[in-house]
Parts: sequence; C-alpha cells; structure tokens
Amino acid sequence: MNRSVYEGKFLLNLLGGTLRQDDSFPVVRRMNWGRLYRIADYHEISSAIYLGMLSAGARVPAIFGERFFKRYQEAVRYGEVYEASELEILDAFQALKVPAVILESAAVRRLYHLPETAANSPLRLYIPEERYYLAKGYLIDLGYETDMFYKGFGEHMKRIGGFQIEIYHTLPFLTKTYKKAMKSLLDRAYADKNRPSLKVLSLESSYLFRLAEASYHFCSDNLRIRELLDLYLFYKLFYKDMNHRFLDSRIKELGIPILSQSLLQIADMWFSSRKETLFPYPKDSISLYDDMEARILSNGTVGRDSIPEAEKLRKAIRDAENREERAEKWRKWKKKWQERWKAIGRQLRWVFPDKGYMVSLYPELEDKGFLLPLYWIKRDWKLLKIVLLPDKIEEKEESGKTEDGKSTESPDRGNNVYSIEEIGYQADPFRKNGRKKVFYKKKKRDEEEETSATTAENPENPSEEAVELPLNEDLAFLSEEINENEEADEDKENDWNLWDFSAPKPFVSADYQAQGNPRAEARSTLGNQNTEHGGKLSEAEEERALAMLSLLLSEDGTPTLSEEELKENEKEVEEQYRKSLEGERYDFPKYNASKGSEEKEEHSEEHKKEEYATLDGREVKVQSWSFPKEKSEE
Repeated sequence: MNRSVYEGKFLLNLLGGTLRQDDSFPVVRRMNWGRLYRIADYHEISSAIYLGMLSAGARVPAIFGERFFKRYQEAVRYGEVYEASELEILDAFQALKVPAVILESAAVRRLYHLPETAANSPLRLYIPEERYYLAKGYLIDLGYETDMFYKGFGEHMKRIGGFQIEIYHTLPFLTKTYKKAMKSLLDRAYADKNRPSLKVLSLESSYLFRLAEASYHFCSDNLRIRELLDLYLFYKLFYKDMNHRFLDSRIKELGIPILSQSLLQIADMWFSSRKETLFPYPKDSISLYDDMEARILSNGTVGRDSIPEAEKLRKAIRDAENREERAEKWRKWKKKWQERWKAIGRQLRWVFPDKGYMVSLYPELEDKGFLLPLYWIKRDWKLLKIVLLPDKIEEKEESGKTEDGKSTESPDRGNNVYSIEEIGYQADPFRKNGRKKVFYKKKKRDEEEETSATTAENPENPSEEAVELPLNEDLAFLSEEINENEEADEDKENDWNLWDFSAPKPFVSADYQAQGNPRAEARSTLGNQNTEHGGKLSEAEEERALAMLSLLLSEDGTPTLSEEELKENEKEVEEQYRKSLEGERYDFPKYNASKGSEEKEEHSEEHKKEEYATLDGREVKVQSWSFPKEKSEE
C-alpha cells in the first residue's frame, strides 16, 4: 500500500472518531508524525486531528504536538473574529454599491457540532470585472493582503487578524459545460434583503456550486478532505428541504450524476456511523470506493478511474488546460515579436529621421523636401565616419612617427575634426568674460606631451606615465573653469580681501611705536589728508594710518586689572551670590580702577559725576554724564 494512502486512512479514522464522538479510534503504532502533520495541514484538518490525538492518548513528539496545537488555537481564534469581519466587508460593499455575489460564507463552521473542528473557511465572493479592482482596493484599505493568486480567476486575501477572503472576477472552471452552468447559476442569484446591492444564492444553488466544485477538483486531482466534509455536512443538514427534481436536472446538465452520488457515498462511509448513515452500504461496488479513496489521498498518483463520467470530465479539463497553455504561449510569442518590431522601428527612425528633425539640422530642406533621402545619406555618412575614423587615425599616427619617436606630420592641421575625441576641444565661440571651458582630457593630453618630452631628454629618470581617461568617462561635468586673465598674470600677488579673516595683522614698524602719543598724530594726519585730498588717501598714507590704529587698538585693548584683582572680584561675587541664596541683600562688588589705589567716593551732582581711571600708568580724572531728568511740573 502507498505510504500516503496508509497515513491518510489513519487520519480519516482519527477524524471520523472525533466528529462522531465515539470510541472507535485507530490503533496508534509507530507513525511518522512529521508526515502526518504535513498531510493533515494540506487537507486542512489539523485542528480536528489535535482533539483526536488527545482522545486517543497518542504519544506525539513535542515539536509536532505544538504544531497541531497551534492550528487548534487558530481555529478557536477564527471563531471569535469571522462573523464581525465578514459583516464588515459586506457592509462596506453595500456602501460602495459593489454588485457582489456571495458564493460561500465563513459561517459554514456552524455545521459542526464542535466549531473548533471546522477549518478557517474564507468568505468567497464573485465580483464583476469592472468593479473588481475597486473592491480589491477597499479590502487593501481594510488591511487585507494578497496571499495567493488564482491566475485568470481571482486571488486569496488575508488579514493579520486571521480572517480570509477569496474574490473572483471569473469562476475557476475551464470547461465549456461548467462555464455555461455557472453562468446560469449566477443569473439565478437574488438580492439580499438586508443589503440590496449584494446577491445571494438559493439553497439549491449553494449546494449545486459546492457539489460541482468538488467533482471538478476530484477530476483535476485537487480534492481535499475538508472540502468533501463541508459538502457532506451541508447535504446532511439541508437535504430534506431542497428541491431534488431541480437538482437532478442541473446535475445532468453538468454530466456528473454518478460521480456526485459517489462522492457523497464515500463521505458518508468516512464520517458517519452505521446508525446515522444516509446511504445504504455498497456491498457489490466496494472496489470503486477504494479507488476513489486512494486517488483522493494520493492526489491522483494511485488509483484508477472506475467512473466513466470522471474519466470524461478529466479529459475535458486536460484539453482545456492544454488549450490555455497554447494560448499563453501564443500571447508570449506575439508580445516578443511586437517588442522586436518596435526595436527595429526605433532603429529605422534613428537612421532615417523625420523631416522636422532633418530641417533642424539642414534648414535648406524646408523648401526642398525631395532632397530628404540625399541628406539622410549625408548625415549617416558623417556619423559612420566619426564612429569608424579614430582607429584609422591611430594607425596613421603610428606610421607617421620616425625612429626617434617624433611625428612627421605638421602641427597645424587647421580647424577640421579628425576624431570623435577632438569634438570638445575646439575653441568655444560663445565664451564670456574671457572664460572658456577646457576639458579634463585635454589637460591630461598636454601633461602627457610634457612627460614624453621630459623622458626623451632624460631617459635615465623617466617619469611615471599619466593615466589616460577613457572616452566613456570624458563627460562635461569633468571640465574645469580657467580664467585667461589670471593665467596671464601668474606672478602677481593677491591682495587680502576685507572678509578674509585669515589675513595676517598689518605690520607696525618700530618708528611708529617709538612715537610718544600716536593718537593725536593719527587724528591730525587723517584730518589734514581728508581736507587736502578731498577725503581720499594715498596708499602710503593708508598704511601709516592703519599702523597707528592697530597700535592704538593694541594699547586700548589691554586689560586694566591684574589677575589677582580679577580673582578677588570673582570671590566677592560668589560670596554675594551665596548670601542672596540665603535671603540676604544682593550687592554687586565695586569696580577697582587700579591695584593699591583707594576707593573713590562718587560725588553726585545734578548732571555730572567725577571718576578716576588709569591711562598709560597715570591716574586721570574723567567725567561721566547722563541725560537730565525732567522736572515735574508744579
């Protein structure tokens, strides 16, 4: 027996015992629980298997026990959020007037006696293609992200909270019979009472959609145990209320009457007890269900087609898939050649530009359009010459050199362009203010010529060869700005600018420092020169005046207090500040004019005050003034 079939039967027995709530659990032997977990997770029955493991008392490795428990927790959490999340989406689509058809609801978990044994079934909606992207954009705004794409049909979206939704713009069926049946099914959908913009399926249409999808997935080897279990529980709960005559006619249109009955029969054998069975036990055709079971559990690798309807439907699906594959190849081939023709068209337009572009290059074509082909040839020949000429120029240069390395060509070759490298080195006729743009590569070439000349003169000490800049890096942004006037006056010294704070202080000669009182002399000198020359000074007089001012600044800028007096004042300030913090009166320290001199009392008058200061080592009497106070009018 195939390993997947054996382990799948074990999981089916464990799941059936959990749903029936009886003691008919399989015997737990040495099982590969890693493989069992992968199979259970694929068929979306992990949460129910976890409860069966607890009931059977199976000894499961800790790592896989935690994984089964995690799936069980997700199922429990999904039961808390699915209803509110589903109503949120439906209310939003009603507000946006999205004409969606509800194919399946997440409320399918209500069919289970133990809701945590149900899967995290998504809300499934059909949305017309013209409103599909509007609905998807709103779902993205609600926090949903695409988890899986169904190419050509729709996509599966999921939110971090756990709720899932599937949206389709085309129902996922390829055969013509299914497309026709699904179109009539959507046409029979009616408006919901609470949300008129949304449509719902009738009881018979909902069952028919589930049954048709299960049959289609069985024939494409994608049927899962959870899908078949939901179909069986739906039929078991509502089969008495459905119109069986209507269902039989619709099932015959699909061509699956025997296949649909066999799927319900095998689900009844798996999940129901003999007391509650819906169909009689098939004693004569038990091998048919063995083949179906093996095909479901092995995804089509084991088992044969014992039902003619299934074989026919399987062939129709295979043909439709091949047809879609061929159509996809044709679309890719067509797109590839369209891109190639576009590339060829771009090349032709470059070789043979339109008249407007050619007139911009050759204005004489504006009135002589019949000469356009000749000018095409002229332009293309110039471009071809520029591209191919550099190689020939290099060959000529090598052949034109003599044995001692000197060139025999004349240095003056005129203003003609001989290579693509010389295009940017011609004189710029549009330069302004004596400034021209010199390319970086030109400068490199001059340096190479100087280096080669030096090497020829001194062969014993050759200099290092300069690295030539490649042509693809010879860009305009590598250019340098050179002032021709500055190059002409290279030996001229630069004057310090007024805003250049790094300039040195002006030099003061000893003759100026030896003078007694330069302050009065500077004032008299400046006054006399201003009167004689109309406010202008010569360069020598300006240098002399600046020297005097710097001497005065150096004398006036010296501190009048010694370091000991500064420390004493600092201590006194700290003492007064400490007293102010303690609540005493704050008095600023008095300013001492010089060391060793006694403090002078202020003789306040109405408008004048007498003070003493030290100037050039001598005490001088000074007067301070203030604005007179306004007298109050009597």
